[in-house]
Amino acid sequence: MNTREQIKKLASLLEEKVMYFDHKSYDFAEDIPHLIIYNKRVNIESVWIDKKGLKMTVTTDDNTEINFGFYEDIENGDTFETIDKELEECGMEGFLRDIYYNHPRSWDIGDYEDDFLTWDGNAPTEETEKEEEEGKAQTYRIAVTNVEYGFIDVVATSLDEAMEKVECFDGDYYVNKNTIAHTELIEILDK
Repeated sequence: MNTREQIKKLASLLEEKVMYFDHKSYDFAEDIPHLIIYNKRVNIESVWIDKKGLKMTVTTDDNTEINFGFYEDIENGDTFETIDKELEECGMEGFLRDIYYNHPRSWDIGDYEDDFLTWDGNAPTEETEKEEEEGKAQTYRIAVTNVEYGFIDVVATSLDEAMEKVECFDGDYYVNKNTIAHTELIEILDK
């Protein structure tokens, strides 16, 4: 599994939540999660990955935000080959392991390579298995009103054409934040 695929896998685990690293909890300075930026080691305070695993924002120990994009943009010279090379040079694979092993669910899932990278995120956890043992689980259909805040990148020759494409979701859609505004029970499916 290449680095970009591993990032997508971690995105599903983090669920667009920011992960913070407590530097005081490490016995040795070399164990602190870090990346190599411009040939210099930079300790990372926090990380956020969008739900599709196409963007990552890290905050360094001096509060500098660094944004990564993991999608091709041929016009700017960002091919998958150049992205993969940059990820390798900055030590991203080791950083991804740091993210995983700092996540509380890593204890339940297991080893990064052997268990997590082959893990089906929809598989039942110990918590859901206990709930099913205690009582029969039922399937509920819930109506959800979701408010999303994000942006769409569209290619167009004019602003009017761009706005039309946005309304049709004809572009790359990225959600920076979403909020459930309302929920309502529709029906219980297991009767």
